[in-house]
Amino acid sequence: MKRILGFRTQSLLSFRGPGHQSESVQSTTLPRRPKDYTAFRKIHKAASQGDAAEVQRRLILGKDGKNDRDRKNRTILHYACAHGHLDVVTLLMDRKCDIDLCDSDSSTPPIMSAQYGHEECMAILLERGAVPNAMDNCGNTALHYAVWSENISMAGKLLVHQASIDIKNK
Repeated sequence: MKRILGFRTQSLLSFRGPGHQSESVQSTTLPRRPKDYTAFRKIHKAASQGDAAEVQRRLILGKDGKNDRDRKNRTILHYACAHGHLDVVTLLMDRKCDIDLCDSDSSTPPIMSAQYGHEECMAILLERGAVPNAMDNCGNTALHYAVWSENISMAGKLLVHQASIDIKNK
């Protein structure tokens, strides 16, 4: 077994995210990949593909709301952050969407940005007042994911925005 940042790991293929447990061995896991983050509604698909014009068109026509959720309670902002589409994130921030809504896993858009390594998206959210210490179902914060992925600059930005180093995950 290999040790990464003090955590024991099994194999990179069995990872799901820090704090998850496998059937036989507790292991630290990699964040989910955006391919596991499939959109079903048209506006969520547009956000996940980075089509800011389509997102804006649907919002202007009133076909969708800025905080509309899918069946897993994910907002348009969750999809934009998970896929790293800065232009869609900026559009939604300009329209004053809710930054800290949780999905069914209790993940917020800043957590999604940290999980998938999209530092620019997370930085915009933090500048616009996102809560840096929100926790997902496993007790992980954006700082947990940034440290786990060894993203020093992302961790630094979170610390500048008052992310707590004292929060423990499961």
